[in-house]
Formats: sequence, C-alpha cells, structure tokens
Amino acid sequence: MSKAKNENRPKTQLQQQTPVTEAQKSLQNRLQVQQPKGYVPQTTPVEMQAAQPPDRRQRAAYNRWKESLKCRKLRESGPNSLQHIWAEAYSLLETLSSVLHVRLLADLVDGKTGGPFILSRTIFTSLNHQDWRYRLALYEALLKVITHPALVADPTAPSNHLAMLYTLIGEEDGVEGIVWLTTLTGLFDRVQVRQIHSLVHLTAKAFKKLLDRYPPLRYDNRSHALRDVLHALLGAGAAHGSKLPPKTDGTTTRGTPAPVGNITTNYSPQAPTEAKQIYLRANQPQLVIPSPGAKPGGRHDNDRLAIADIQILPTYGEIMSQQPEYLPTTDFTQESFLKDARARYVDTLFRLYRHNTFSTVKDFLRQQLASSPAENRTNTNPSELGQNGLAHFYNAAVIQKVGVDLDNGITCAISFLQLPHLRNLSRTHQAKWWVESARLQPGKLLVMVVSHRGRRRLLYLIGGDEYEERHLSKWFKERMSGNRPTVFVKLARETEEDMTLLNELHAAQVQGHLFEFCGLIPQAYGPTLTNIQRMSKDTDLAFRQWIIPTSKTAKQHSTVPPPAYARKQGFAYRLDSISQEKQPIGLKLDPNKPPKGKDMTALQKATGLNASQAQALVAALSQEFVQIQGPPGTGKTYVGLQIVKVLVEHKTTCQLPPIFIVCETNHALDQFGEHIVEAGIKNVIRVGSRSKSKMLEKFNLSLKRRKTTKGEKKAKREVRAGIGQALSRVKSCLGPIHQAMAGRPGWPLLKGFLLENYPRIYSQLKPDDAEGFTLVGDPVVNWLGQRPAQSAKGSQTNASDHSRLIVKAETNILSLAVGERWTLVDHWLDQLARNLTQSLMGHLHNAQILRQHLAGLRADIDCRLLGGADIVLMTTSRLAADNEMLRKLKPKVIICEEAAEVMEPRMMAAFIPGVEHLIQIGDHQQLRPLVQNSLQFSMETTVGKHYQLDRSLFERRVTGEPGMKPLAVIQLNEQQRMPPEISALIRINVYKDLQDGSRVKNRPMVVGLRDRLFWWDHGYEEDIGLNAAQGMSYINSMEVAMATALVRHLVRQGVYEGKDIAILTPYAGQLLKLQAALDEYFEVVLSERDEERLAAQGFDKKNQVGDSEIQTQTLLPSGKMQMKDGIRLATVDGFQGEQAKVIIISLVRSNKKSKVGFLRLKNRINVLLSRVQHGMYLIGNAATFPAVDMWKDVYRQISARKAAGPSIPLCCPRHPKTPIHCTSPEDFVHVSPEGGCTLACADRLPVCGHPCPNKCHSEMLHKAVICPKPCSRVRETCRHACPKVCGRECGKCMVIVNDIELPCGHTKDKLLCFQLLDLESVLCRVKVDKQAPACGHTVTVDCSTDVSSGKFLCEARCNALLPCNHKCQGTCWLCRHGSDDQEECVTVEHKTCEICQPSTWGLGDIERMLAFVDGQLRQSADDADVATAKQHFLGTELAADNHGELPERPPPQGRYESCNKLLALCQQTQERMMAHDSLTEAMNGLSLGPKASSNPQAQKTSVVPAQLKLLGARLIEHKVQEAILRDKFRLSVQMGEDQNLFGTGADRQLQSDVASFLQTGIVLLGDCSKAKLPRLAFIATILYARVALMVLLYHQSQSDHGPDAALDDEMRAPSEKEVAKRLERIFGMFGTAQGLCDEASEEDADLRRCVQEVLRFRKKRVENLELKEVVEAVGEAPVVFVLKKR
Repeated sequence: MSKAKNENRPKTQLQQQTPVTEAQKSLQNRLQVQQPKGYVPQTTPVEMQAAQPPDRRQRAAYNRWKESLKCRKLRESGPNSLQHIWAEAYSLLETLSSVLHVRLLADLVDGKTGGPFILSRTIFTSLNHQDWRYRLALYEALLKVITHPALVADPTAPSNHLAMLYTLIGEEDGVEGIVWLTTLTGLFDRVQVRQIHSLVHLTAKAFKKLLDRYPPLRYDNRSHALRDVLHALLGAGAAHGSKLPPKTDGTTTRGTPAPVGNITTNYSPQAPTEAKQIYLRANQPQLVIPSPGAKPGGRHDNDRLAIADIQILPTYGEIMSQQPEYLPTTDFTQESFLKDARARYVDTLFRLYRHNTFSTVKDFLRQQLASSPAENRTNTNPSELGQNGLAHFYNAAVIQKVGVDLDNGITCAISFLQLPHLRNLSRTHQAKWWVESARLQPGKLLVMVVSHRGRRRLLYLIGGDEYEERHLSKWFKERMSGNRPTVFVKLARETEEDMTLLNELHAAQVQGHLFEFCGLIPQAYGPTLTNIQRMSKDTDLAFRQWIIPTSKTAKQHSTVPPPAYARKQGFAYRLDSISQEKQPIGLKLDPNKPPKGKDMTALQKATGLNASQAQALVAALSQEFVQIQGPPGTGKTYVGLQIVKVLVEHKTTCQLPPIFIVCETNHALDQFGEHIVEAGIKNVIRVGSRSKSKMLEKFNLSLKRRKTTKGEKKAKREVRAGIGQALSRVKSCLGPIHQAMAGRPGWPLLKGFLLENYPRIYSQLKPDDAEGFTLVGDPVVNWLGQRPAQSAKGSQTNASDHSRLIVKAETNILSLAVGERWTLVDHWLDQLARNLTQSLMGHLHNAQILRQHLAGLRADIDCRLLGGADIVLMTTSRLAADNEMLRKLKPKVIICEEAAEVMEPRMMAAFIPGVEHLIQIGDHQQLRPLVQNSLQFSMETTVGKHYQLDRSLFERRVTGEPGMKPLAVIQLNEQQRMPPEISALIRINVYKDLQDGSRVKNRPMVVGLRDRLFWWDHGYEEDIGLNAAQGMSYINSMEVAMATALVRHLVRQGVYEGKDIAILTPYAGQLLKLQAALDEYFEVVLSERDEERLAAQGFDKKNQVGDSEIQTQTLLPSGKMQMKDGIRLATVDGFQGEQAKVIIISLVRSNKKSKVGFLRLKNRINVLLSRVQHGMYLIGNAATFPAVDMWKDVYRQISARKAAGPSIPLCCPRHPKTPIHCTSPEDFVHVSPEGGCTLACADRLPVCGHPCPNKCHSEMLHKAVICPKPCSRVRETCRHACPKVCGRECGKCMVIVNDIELPCGHTKDKLLCFQLLDLESVLCRVKVDKQAPACGHTVTVDCSTDVSSGKFLCEARCNALLPCNHKCQGTCWLCRHGSDDQEECVTVEHKTCEICQPSTWGLGDIERMLAFVDGQLRQSADDADVATAKQHFLGTELAADNHGELPERPPPQGRYESCNKLLALCQQTQERMMAHDSLTEAMNGLSLGPKASSNPQAQKTSVVPAQLKLLGARLIEHKVQEAILRDKFRLSVQMGEDQNLFGTGADRQLQSDVASFLQTGIVLLGDCSKAKLPRLAFIATILYARVALMVLLYHQSQSDHGPDAALDDEMRAPSEKEVAKRLERIFGMFGTAQGLCDEASEEDADLRRCVQEVLRFRKKRVENLELKEVVEAVGEAPVVFVLKKR
C-alpha cells in the first residue's frame, strides 16, 4: 500500500497526539471505522451470500489467522505481531459468517492452536510495555475482539467457549481481570477527551462480562473502585464537551446506553447528576459493612424488625431493592437496636444465615427481572446463567397442567425446549442423558421468570418427588425425551398471590425461563431458618451463659459445672462398661470432684486411654458444656464412643431420655453410628432417609414406623381422608378458574355466579322458559356472538362502566351492543376467578391445618418410638426439621461429632429448652463450615471478619471473642496414625504439643518405593477446565499421568487393596480428570461428600472435563485390574475424617505467579497432610508453593530429608539395592515394567516348574503368569497332542474326526474327539419319516427327534373335520394344548373356519404386527448415525456410489422384508374374502340351502360387514406401504440436510413409490366414502395427506431436486409459488378428516389426537417447517379396526 493512501486514512486520537509506527497506524485505522448513528445498511446480494457458509477467500483468511496463533517469535509490528493478530481477528468477526465466529472463538481458548498463549501474552505486554501508547493500542485491539457482538451476543456462539475466554482473562477468581482493566484505565487521562468515551465503553463491556463470569466479584472492593473510575471518566468527558461520537465497535453511539459493570447508564453530554450517581452505585450489589446505628425495617417489603415476620424466600421487592441489606455484626461489643443479648444472638444468626443462602440468588434474579422481555429472549446465555454452578437454564418453559397432590399440595407440569446439546440426539440417547444427569432432582429450588401483563414476575417452585428410580422409570424416560421435556414440580409458597399467578400463566400459556439453582434445596436451609424464627419467640436459650458473649457472663462463670442430672449429692458414674479388666473393679467417677494425680493414672490403666483421652473423658462427664479438640489421628471418635457407653449405662439411673448424636453430614453420622453398633449398643435409631450404611439399615426410623398401633393408623387415615376431601374441593375450583382466566365464557361456568349475584340477568339468559321450551345451544355464547377486535380481553375499563352495563343488562340484555356484552362478561369472569381463588385458598388453608395435624400425629408416633431408644442419630438439618418433636421428647444429652464443621445457625437447633448436657467433639484447625458467599462472610476476607459466619460455635468458644474469654478446651495430643516424619509436617506448623504414639514409630515402609515421604517436583503448567455449568476448575494433565502411573505401580506390588490407596486433589476438575484416567485400569470410588458437591456444582454423572488429552497412552495396555475394593479418589474437603495407608496428592497449581489457590489456607493444608498411615507422595511444582508460609516449611522439611526432586526413587522388593528412578510417567514402563525392576524373575512357575519368562515382579503377578511353553501332557481319553501352552488347562480334546457310526446306524462327519466318549448325546440330523403317536400325523424330522415326547410340536396341517364338514387349516400343535407328557390333559381348540365364517381377527393380527414392525423401524432409524442411515437409505447402491471405496460393512439387506410379508398376507386375505363372496352368491342361487332374505334391511346388514372387511384389508395394505415411505423419510432426516440424495437410485425409487401410493390413496378414499365408512375414509385421508406433506418438505430439504415430467404432480418439486397452495390443500384434507371423526366416540379419540397434532403446524410458515419435526409429529397411523374383548 502506498504512503499516500496511508496518509489519507483518518487518524485516531492516539496517532494525532504523538507519532507511532506504521503498524500501529494500520491497526488503529482498521479498528475504528464506524457508521453514523441511525445508519441502516442495505443488504446486497453479496452480503446475503456472506450470511451463508464462508467462501474460499474467507476460509483462507481464517486459516492464515489461525496459523499466526502458533507463532512464538512475536514482534512489535508486522504480520507476526500481537497487534496484527487481533486486527485480523476483528476483521474476521466483521464478516457475516457465523461459522467463522464459532471457529474463531474456539481457537482463542484451545491450547492446541495457541490462542490462550497469545491472549496471556497480550495481557502481559499491555501491562508491562514501556510505550504507554502501544499498551493502549494493544488493549483497545484486544477489547474490540473479546467484546464483539458476534461473540458475546450471538446465540449460536458455544457457551462453554465464551465462559472459557473470560476465565482465561480473570483466572481463578476474576481478580486478575479486574486488575488488568483497572491498570489500563489509569492511562486514559493521557489520551484526548474525545476518545475516552470509546475506551470507557469497551472497558465497561469487558467489565460486565467479567462480573457475569464471576458473580462474587460484585462484592469485591476492587470492582467498585473500577466502576467509580469509569463513571468519573464519563463525567470528565462530558464536562469537556466532547462533540464527536465515540469510536467504538459500532454498537454504541452518542446517547446510547453505556454499560458499566452490570449497570446501564444513559450517557449524555451533561455531567451525571448526583441522583443518577447514587442510583448507579446502588444498582450493583454492595459489600455491606455493619453500621452501629443501623436498624432493620423499611428498606423493602420483606425488611422486618422481627425475624419471625420475614418470609424465608426473597420477595420481589426485596430482590429489586437498591438499598444495602441490614446485616448485624457478630461483635457483641458493638451497639445494636436489640438490647437483650439472647434476642440479639438469635436475630443476628438468622439474618446472616439467610443472606448467605440467598444473596447470590437475589443478585442473579435481579438481573433477570430487570431485563426487558426482548433482552431476556435474545441475550440470555445459558453458560452465563450457570457460571460457578449457580443455576441451570431451561428456555420457553410453559405450565402445561395444574393439579393437586395429597402429599405435595399444588403441583404443576412444566414443559420446556430440549437442551441444545440434546436436540440432535435420538430419544433413547436423550433419555439416557437425563437418567445419568443430576438435573431437576426432587427437592431442588426452581424459579420461573416470565413477562406477564406488562411486568416481570417470578414464581418459586420445588422439584417434585420421583416415586421410582430414574433408570427404572419408563415414564420418566418418555417425558424427558423429545422436543419438549416435562418436569413435575410443586408450588413453594401456597399464597394467594402465587396461586393466582400460577393459574394465570397456565391459562394464558405464557412462556418464560425456568431456572434451577444448583445445590439450593429448601429442605436443607428451610428447617434451620424456620427453627430460628421459632426460637426468637422463646424466652430462654439453653447454655446461654456459655454461648452468648457479654461481659457479665464472662466474669460470673469461670468454671463449667456438671450437667444438672449429675449434680445430686453422692452421684458418681460407674465406668466398668469401658474398663479393660475382665472382672468389675468398681471404677467410678464423681463429676463434682474430678480425679487428679494417681486417680487419673488408675483411670488410664483401667480404661486403656492415654492421658489426654482420659482427661477428655473426665471433662465430658463432669461439665455441662464441653469441647474436645481432636487433631488428626488422636482418636476423638474412640473417645466419643467411650463417653456414649458410660452415658447409656446411666440412662435409667439418671432418667435420661434418648441420647442424641448429631453430625453435619450423613457420612460422618453413619461412621459414628457403625462404631456404636459394633461396640454392642443395639438400641439405636437412625433418623433420615439418606443413610448409605448397610449396617444401619435395620435401625432406621422408617422401619420402626411400621410398628404403629391400630389407633394411630386410624387417626392418620382419617386425617389423610380429610386432606383428600379438602384437596378435591381445590381441584374442583381449578378448572373453572382456568376457564375464566382464559376468557372462555359459557353457561355452565356462569350459571351459578349469575344466579347468586345477578338474578335478573340470570332469568333472561337461562335456556328454559316458562312454557317448557329449551333453547338450543349455549345461551351465553349465543348472546355474546363474535368478540370484536377492539374488545380484546384485558382492555382497560373502570368500575363505573361495569355498573352502568350491569344496570342496562338487568333491564334488557339484548340492548347491549356486542362490544359491551364482551366487556361485561370479561368483568364477570374476572370477578368469578377472584371469588373461586378465594374459595380455593380457603380449602388450601383447611388442608394445611390438617397437614399440620397429620405432622403432629407423626411426631407423636416418632416420640413414642424414639423414646424407647438409647441412642438417636440425626443430622443437624434433621435436628432443625424435627425440632417440635424434640421439644416433646425433651432430650437432656446431645453429642455433636465434627462440631467444628457445623455452622453456628445450624447448631442452634440443639439449644432447645430442657437440654442439660452438650458435648462437642471436633477440630477447629481442620476444615471450617462452608459458606455460599465467601467474600461477604468468610474470616479470610476483610469484610467477612465483621460476620465470621464460617466460624463454628466450637471455634468461637475455643479462640474467644470480644466480650467473652476463651472457654477451656481439652486437646487430645497423642496421634496414632502418621509416621513421625509426616506428623512433623503439621506438628511444627499447627499442633505444637502433638506427640507420636508408640504404634506409629514402626510403621512398615511403602512397598515398591524407596522413601515413605517424597515430593515429585515438575515444571508443567496448570490448565483450566470447565464443569457442566461452566464453572472454572484447575487441572494438570501431567500430574494426572504421574498419579495414574504411581497407583499402577503400587497395585502391582500385590500388597495393597483398593481401600489402602487414596488420591487427593483440591480441585473438582482434576478429580474428574483423575477419575477418567484411573477408570481405564481400576474401579474408582468417589467419596459421598464429593459426589454431593459435584452434583450441587452442576457436574453430571460421568461428566468429564474437556481439555487436552491425558498423557497416559504410553503406559501398559489397558485392562482393569481385579481388586476387592476400588481406588479411593477425593478432594481435600471430601476426605476429612478418612485415612489410607498410602496417599498420593496432586497439588495441580503450577504457575509463575506463585498462586496456590485453595491450598493457601492452613486448615486445608492440615487436612491434606494428615490422612496417611504409611506413606505420602506429593506431586506438584515446588516453585509455586513457597509463597505460603506453611508450604514453605513443609518443603523445607521434605527437602532436608532429600525426599524432593524431579525423579522419584522406586524400590524393588526382591532387589532392594538396585537403583530405580522415574522422572516421568513413561519411565515406569521402562524401569519397572511389572512393578519390580528390569532384572529377570529368578523364581520358577509354581504349577509346571518352568523358569518364569517375565521381568522381576511381585508374588501376586508371579502366580498369574501363564507358562508360554508348549504343553507336553497326554490325555488319558485319546492320544492327540494338546495344542495349548503349558500354562493353560488342556480341557476337552477338540480334534475333528470323521466317519463315525452313531447308535442309530447312521454315520456322521466332523465330530469333536471328546464327543466320542458319549455318542448317545450326539444328535443325528438325517431326515426320516416318523408318525407322531399323539396326533397320528406322519412328519419328516431329524432322526434324533423324539416324536413321542410331550414337548414335540407337530408342524403338520391339522386337517381335522370341523362341524361344518370343512377341514381345519390350522397347524396341529396350535390346535392341541396340554401339559408335557400328559396326554389326558390335552385340549383341542380348532381355528375358526375361514370358508364359512371369515372374521376380522386375522386383519387385527396383521395390524398389530405392523405396529410392532413400524416401532422397530423407528427405533432403528432414530439410533442410526449418518453413515448407517445412508446405508439403510441407499442400500446396495452405496457401494457403487462410494467413489471406488468399499463401505466399512456391507449394506443391510431385507430392511422391509417383514413389511413385504405383511403385504402378501393382506393380499391373501383379500383373495379369500372375494372367493367367499363368490361362493356365497353361488350357494344362494342353489336350492340346497336357505334362500337369502328378501328384507332389504337384512341384506344391508349382511353386505356392510363384508365391505368393511374387504376395504379394511386394502387399507391395512395401504398402511404398510405408508410405513415404508415414512421410514425412508425418517432416514433422510437422520442423514442431514447436507446430504444430496437427488439423482440416486434410492431417490428415484422413492419418487416412484410415493406417486403410486398417492394414486392408490385417491382410489381407496373414494371407495371408502362411497361405502359410507367414515372411519376408514378418515384413515385413508390421514395417510394420503401425511405422505403428501412429508414429500413436500422432503423437496424443501433437497433444494437441488429437479422436476421429472414422468412423475405425478404431487411428486414434482414445487416452485415457491406452489408451496403455499399445496400446503393449504394438504391441511384442508386434514381438516376434512377431522370432520369425519365422531366427536362422541371414544374409539375415535386416537384419530382426533392425530389430526390435532398435525394441524398445529398450520400456523407455521413453510420456511419454518422442518421435515424432522413433521415426521416426528405424525407418529403412527391410527388403527383400522378397534377390536373389542370377547
């Protein structure tokens, strides 16, 4: 390009300010070409062509750009510069080819193409280059690509690629992206004012996408700072009076909205007003910091002073509120509007727990409710909705049905569009995906968002119950497959507002969006919140002096007294139940005088407890509020078990109700419960249905409930009957409500309403007059007439108009104009709907009262059952849910295991009146409670320190807080799990007083490895993976390969079972990568907690992370090793409380920024390093982790032992001095191919004694070796040599022998040698004639066939003489029925004579067989891929048309063989019927039989059935032909529209068959109509019209089809003008068929449904009709004969 041309280009502001390079000029000029506001481009033929798939020139440009991504020697200018790469990307996005958009986006995030490298290099350069102009130019070029509408707004762009793009920018938590935007924004003040708007707008768009990708960023102060800077820059630009339109990417001009974050601002030349700035700041979620003077109330409709008045689910006003939420601090030294400490404590925990549960949900719903309906349809990207596992998205949701259920109340069925990635799958594969998916599980919270009556509305729903496992439920598979799956849900809130909205949406069939919130289950959070509301009304709180921080309690209570039941004078615990002595020694413990010195020593000796365990036991029994800290491996569960034994021993003495044992998770509860049962305590009840313990199954409360008394059963039955009656009244109201809301008036609907409210109008409309005449038709419909267009339902009218019309109608209803009539009736319908809704709510209220009564009855039954138990096991959620029942039971002792994992609001359920003893066992230095909103409530964040919701009650009381000193804690300090060198890792950093027990000092070394502890160091960088909901997770493929190789090496030692080895990793993405790699060789077991969390985060079963291939293909050949138990695989959080002999840890993180991620927390590091018994092996980049102090010390200790490096040393158990080192996963194959070393195995094989041919290996593998030498053994039965190898059993001799004489005298060839040992069992196949004794028939059968056996089936024709003197034409064995070998039990039942009495049963059988064959064809076509469908369609023609290449498999033959047989049967039936008619005519002309009746009516009745049968046979034959054609159309759909079938032999045959079919159909239709057989005429019409419609759409899909003069008009490819006319004619035929159908006939119901299904396509334009959906919709043809049971 010449210099003059370059100079003539418009210059950017950066270029005008200072000289830059030519490359920068070219880049900036290309990126900033804009169109003026209001410019509407005219679509030219060239541009229309660009909308098609890209042409050769575009593909060439795209390929050049893709190659440039692989460049690693980048320059500052020229073709291989970053600027050039992004400029070319922008140029490609400016083309109209959406195909290129999709490919470009995929390449930007694909590591194989180099896109992520270019992206990260661009961000790094824009942050660190010396020239600020170059930095801004590069920044602007990148932003224009990543915010281009073709990527962010195109609904065809893959959602996971877009999420990945912004994940690469934001990295782990999005902060890196915010820092990048903020840093570059700081350079904006250096450019001219006219360009600030453009840069700010691009930055704001990227900022918004980052916030969408990382919702927690909305609570980050850095996000708010960036937002404020952008607004300030906008204001500064306006103040300087910029007059030029902003130069952006063409999507924003002067006066258009400029989004900042998730805010849309209407930018104008004037500076933003103060009010607008306040609005903009409030529109984004705020980090709420508690204010001392704050007080709840008035912020929105759900902001109440008393927490008992707050609705659990967020209201519409609460969601849309712009004011910061009132969140009180947990620092009780700060001021509060509540002066009572107990009330403040309860109020604080309720508000914090509720906000933690719903804050992200409210932010998400605020965006959905704030958007316009159009935006919500076009811009809602499912990937954005599901980021970080927040929600799943279901489009075009419609409430199909509303009903009632005895257990669930108001229920409804909601259908929605099939998920995009499932739409092209067969129904079978769709159903399989849903069965394996964790989507739409029962109990999950769902929200339906719709636009209704001019405003956005929301409706809370809960996933309905599934009464059968998904994989067993045929009904579930049917309703979830197809174009519109259906889910059954129940109404979350049975309020009048929600009930009215539900009915309106159903009546109007309003479409909306259905959102499923992952991991948000009302049954999990609801009971806790409801219980705290209940506690707010109590006047007292158990243990308040120990849990509520006040200065008075801190001074008054320095020591904790014994529990109230143990304070009696002279009381002492008997400890013989935990003594190790064989005889009782009278060991006792006085809770008022705890033992010391010698007494403690004696206690330790008698019980076998160590010093700290004995101290914990004494404290637990002598203090009413006690906390026991158990570091890893110190036996806290064992101590808890001893405490339980002692308390159970004193249950009667102390009059103790059941002892409640509570855990946060079902897994921990099951583990503790199993220990209790194993200890001999059998009177245990496990409460809850989610227990997975086989041992505790028989102790579950659900089994105990079966033992109810007759009185209890009767009371429950009566209450349930009352509920059923109330709900039946509710159901009776629903139908009229829906009819009224839908605006369908009628006399049955309005009769009662008018009689009650407007009797004068009623008397004028009633159909019966005084003289006894009845008006024909519906009087209301007759009076109304056709609704005028200007009188649409919902039009605005006032009350005075209604009153005037009522007065006028009461005088004379005929005096009202048509429009007035409809206005008045609409008013009646609205009033009727309101009245019925109020009545419905009354019935619902009655049902709710009865449900509460039923719940009370069940609670009484549970009280009776639990009252007799010694131990009751339940989770904290169940403790809150059954709190009313617990109050009746009045427990005195509650033991909480893993108490440090329990969030304090959930722990409050234990503080009920009457509890005297609370024992908490846990470790606050391991994992803390998990909070949803970590930025707001985690102790690790600045804001979270004000609330500390992730701090358990256990930790709070151990560490202390303002206003309350720490409470004494008993710490167990002797660990019996980890070897000393491993326990030292946590002793130095976490537990200073932790000691090693005697058992761990002599732990065996790990077999196959040189060291017990090793860190394999590598430099392979981490990758990023996405889960099913597009949440980010880090992965490291090299670590996956290394961990897999190491596990295989350990298993080959033959020492370890699957349960002995565990692999831990901090990230869910890496967990799934490891599962995929290990599953190739072993059975893999995930922990229960990980499975639950994966499902909550949006992962589906067997859902793998899609990224680069796992580097394990160089390992030994695949084949799963047989092990008793599976290899355990878990995340760090999912493995707390577990242990294993060998632990392999994949640390995952490996980056130059030393970002450690999840493993930066000391609590999580502590859990990770403390799970092992024998040996631990860390796999990770050591250079990444020293940024964390604990990791720095851990690596220091390991490296000091020379147990860290890039090569892991192995050890051969048989040759321990042989040095073996592995630096990569591939090395295991070479240096330790079979788990040993490379030396030859020195042992002989145990069976044969030959030398072992393999390399050194374990005894287990040695026993499995098969000797490869030839077998030298000789059989005793013959002299043939054994052809097998030595290591295989010889087995039977398989040598073939010939000319062997059988016992029957015949000879036989090709017998196997071993068969000579028993010639009696050899079957002789020589054909001979034998007479069957049972029937006397002579049959030709095999010589070995025993015709005298009762199992023999005679295939001869029966030929028995029937009563009509004709011979039976049936088969002998079908006419004779009897049991085996019991001739006296044989019954004979001959077939009806076809000559004398032709019947329709043969036609019915043919039609039923047709339905079966048609189903097989449909299933085969649906399951076929493109290649298979092409083979089915083209048949033998495929081999000739395959360009000289033979197909992979021969084309299938005889696909329609069954159909051809059915056609032959139909023709034979017709021949028999016509022969019978001729015979009847001849017989009637003879004098031998009775003459035909002269009665015309009698003649008519005898002729019509014959015509019916004959035409029915012809019609069934027609149906068979139609099934073949429909199958061919279905195959063409499966092949796809890009398959050009025109001109093939199969295509010509199809055209000929269709032409013949349509001609035959016309004749058949005429014959059926002439015979006045409406059902047959109806079916003939259906068949004709369906084939005509399908062939028309077939031509539309084959656009290159050329006309053929030899074809029928229907088969010629229609022109565009003919399409509409032909479609109208076809749909007209369906309409005619609908008129032939008998509306009152139940038999014709299938016909009506068939027509209605097809006629719904009449409203669509032809270009919107697809052959696939029509073929799917037409389904089966209705049956010809509706056979009744005899």
